[in-house]
Amino acid sequence: MDDRKSWPISLLKQVLSELVAETPDNLLSQELWLQATSSQQWWSTIQNITRSFAVMSVIGYIIGLGDRHLDNVLVDLANGQVVHIDYNISFEKGKNLRIPERVPCRLTQNIISVFGVAGVEGLFRQSCEHTLRVLRKGRETLLTLLEAFVYDPLVDWTPGLAGGLAGAMYGGQGAGEGQDKREMEHGLTFSMLGVRVAEMKGAWLENQHDLVAALFQVEESIGVWLELAAGLAKRGEDLTAMHRAMSMLKEAEVNPGHRLHTLLDIYQRHKAIEGGATAAKQQVLIFTQECDKMVALHQRALSSISGPQLAKWGQEVTVLLEQVGISSCNTVVTFLENAGQRELLGQYQQTEQELMTGVRRLGEEVKRALDQLNMYHALTSLYPAAGRTQHRVNMYSMWGNKLLENFSTETCDQIATEFAGLFSVQPTRVRELRTQHVKNMNMQLEQWNSEIIISMQRLYQKMMAENIMKPGKSGVLEELGRTREM
Repeated sequence: MDDRKSWPISLLKQVLSELVAETPDNLLSQELWLQATSSQQWWSTIQNITRSFAVMSVIGYIIGLGDRHLDNVLVDLANGQVVHIDYNISFEKGKNLRIPERVPCRLTQNIISVFGVAGVEGLFRQSCEHTLRVLRKGRETLLTLLEAFVYDPLVDWTPGLAGGLAGAMYGGQGAGEGQDKREMEHGLTFSMLGVRVAEMKGAWLENQHDLVAALFQVEESIGVWLELAAGLAKRGEDLTAMHRAMSMLKEAEVNPGHRLHTLLDIYQRHKAIEGGATAAKQQVLIFTQECDKMVALHQRALSSISGPQLAKWGQEVTVLLEQVGISSCNTVVTFLENAGQRELLGQYQQTEQELMTGVRRLGEEVKRALDQLNMYHALTSLYPAAGRTQHRVNMYSMWGNKLLENFSTETCDQIATEFAGLFSVQPTRVRELRTQHVKNMNMQLEQWNSEIIISMQRLYQKMMAENIMKPGKSGVLEELGRTREM
């Protein structure tokens, strides 16, 4: 293959190894040995050339120096100084040649043999490290010197171009066969911009950190200033109020009839009104608690009579009345007669009879009360839901809680309006319609009651004729109790 640029890496390494094997490695070291007049001079020459090669290798790597053949590396055999010439291929220009240069510096076996027994791991490495430290320490100076090439570069040193003198010397394209002038200018401009941005990045990052810190300080300062401004505005308002108060005091001093002289009376009236409002609020609280207590008791009473409890109580009263007829005086009659206490026996019998009579009366009243409770439960179960929620006691409780939450005249007016709409005795269109509706419902209920009574009388006569139920009130109550249990 004629194009060495397309050779594989393995072949290139093989050719390099063969060339290294065919070339003696002591050419330069032998010349230095023969040039020295003493061992001291030879040792000094070796030290100088090692340091010189190290310095030039690092500098050449930094600036991308290429084309380091034997004609461009001059060696002073007398003192060991190395001088490089022909800096045409710089800034990585060698990587774009027809045969690219991929090594960072020239370090062949002839040069390494000059370094002595330690090779590159001795004085050469120390000198390279020292050179790098010096370049890093003076990077500002180095960047300043190289900045001229950024703003006024040479075309031959630009890595993106293959023309120019280097291209002509190493087989590259001619000036008329490369990129056109406009693309060349664009490439140079963007290359310079990228270099400049990379140089300014560190400084801009520091500026960013400083700017963020400064903005935080400005924000804190603005917050402090706003607080101070708010405080100053408040002090200004206080000062204005004090000026108005001072003007009012001066007016009151010259005017005996000024309203400020009645301030004590106004304050006393205000305190009296405030005390009355507190007392009224306390009374509203007590009244509301009483209404809540009444509602709770009513709910508990309804829950007590809504189950089978009434029937159970009626049976207990019936059993008690049956047991009242049993007299207990028979157990003591013989004893009192034998003891001659007939008068005491008479008193005992009379007292027992009065007690039994009172118990019977009490039992009948209890049964009557149970009947009334049963009837009350039957009637209340027919009430609509609004009749319970809009009861006076419930509404008083709700209004009292609302007034306690917001004890103001607006709340009082609102409650008064609601009360007038629900319970006012003044004739209104809504109340007339409601009254007429209640009357109609009452007449309907009376009609239903008459029909139910007639039907129940017929049913009672039929049951009595068929001996299904006992006669009298006791039979009716017993049948009602049996119906509840079912």
